[in-house]
Amino acid sequence: MSKYTKTLLAIATGMALLGSSISAATAAPTTNLTYAQFLETAGYKDFVAKSALGAEYLANQSGVVMTVDMTMTADSTTSPLANISVSATKTKSKTDMTVEGKTLTVYFIEGHAYSTMNSYKDLAAPDNISKVLARIPGSSSKMVKMVKMPEGLQTFDPADLFSSSSETYDTLLNSNFKDLLTMFQYSDVTVSANPSNETLTDYAWDMGFSMLGISSSVHSKYTLDANSLVVSGSVNSTMSSASGSMTTATTITMNVNNELVIDIPDLTDIVDEAQINRVSHQITAEGKSTAKANAIVKRAKELAKKARAALSGKHLRDAAKALKYTFTNISNGVRLTATVSKVKGSLCVVVGGGKATIKTC
Repeated sequence: MSKYTKTLLAIATGMALLGSSISAATAAPTTNLTYAQFLETAGYKDFVAKSALGAEYLANQSGVVMTVDMTMTADSTTSPLANISVSATKTKSKTDMTVEGKTLTVYFIEGHAYSTMNSYKDLAAPDNISKVLARIPGSSSKMVKMVKMPEGLQTFDPADLFSSSSETYDTLLNSNFKDLLTMFQYSDVTVSANPSNETLTDYAWDMGFSMLGISSSVHSKYTLDANSLVVSGSVNSTMSSASGSMTTATTITMNVNNELVIDIPDLTDIVDEAQINRVSHQITAEGKSTAKANAIVKRAKELAKKARAALSGKHLRDAAKALKYTFTNISNGVRLTATVSKVKGSLCVVVGGGKATIKTC
C-alpha cells in the first residue's frame, strides 16, 4: 500500500480501537476468528493485494484529495472530534486539521512544513506564544517554518503520499495497535459489488468482544475503485454497558485529481519554529528565577533598613549570598540564570535611585 492509503486506514481503525480499549477479550456473537486467523483469510489477503495495486496506480498520479471526519455519539448527542482535509501534488501538500473548532493549516513543501501563524497559535504553539511573539519583531503576521509536522500529520509529505510501499496494512497496525488488535475476534471479510456503482468493490468486516457486562463492536468498510484505489471508507465503533453506549465514527474519502493546483502563501518572510521554541524556553527559564529575585529584593531591603542606609547593589549581593543563591555580580546588582531545554534565561536585580528593579537581561 502507499503511505497515503495506510494513513487513511490507520486513522480510521486507530480511532475505532482507541474507543474500544478493554483487556481480556471474549468473542462477540458475530465474530469467531482470532487476529492471526483473520490476517490469513482469503478476503483480507485479497484486500491487501488489491490495495497494493492501488498504491502502484497512485504512485503514477500527480494529484490527490483526501478527507477524514471523526465524530463521537454519547447520550444521544453527536460531537465532532476532528476533521482533516488534505490536498497533495507530488511537490507540495496542504493539510487542514480542525479540532474543537480550531483549524491548523499546514503546507508541506520540499521537505519542510509551514503553517499560518494564526492556526499555529491555536493548535501547535507553546503556551507562552504571546510573550514569544512580543520578542520577535513582526512575527505575528509571518508564516511559521515548523521543526516537524504536528502529531498525526507526519505522513502527509508528498514524497511519502505517492510512494509505492510493500508495507501492508496489518504491518502498520501491528506497530501501533497490536495489543488492542489481538484482544478482538473477527468475522470473515465480505467482498461485494458496491450497490450504487458496479465499478466499485466493497470490503467489509466486523470485530468485537464482550466482557463483564461491557461489549464492543467495530464495523469496517472500504470501497475500492477499478484501479484498486481506496476511494472511501468507514469505521464505526460502539461500546455498550448497562450505563449506556458510546459510538465513534470515522469516514474517509480519497479522489485522484491530476489537475490539482495548490496555492502556496508567500514564504519569503517566515519565522522559524526553532527560534520560537528557543525564545519560549528562554522566557520559561527566566520565570524560574522570579521567586528568587523577589526574595533577594525583600532580604536586601531588610539589610538596608537594618543598616539605616539607602538600598544599594551591595545589599542585593549580600542578600543573594545570605539566601545561598547562585548568581553573577553585575553593576548595581546580581544576575540570576536558569536553564530550560539547554536554553538559558536570566533575570537581573539592580538598584537605581534607591529602588530595586527586576528585569530580563
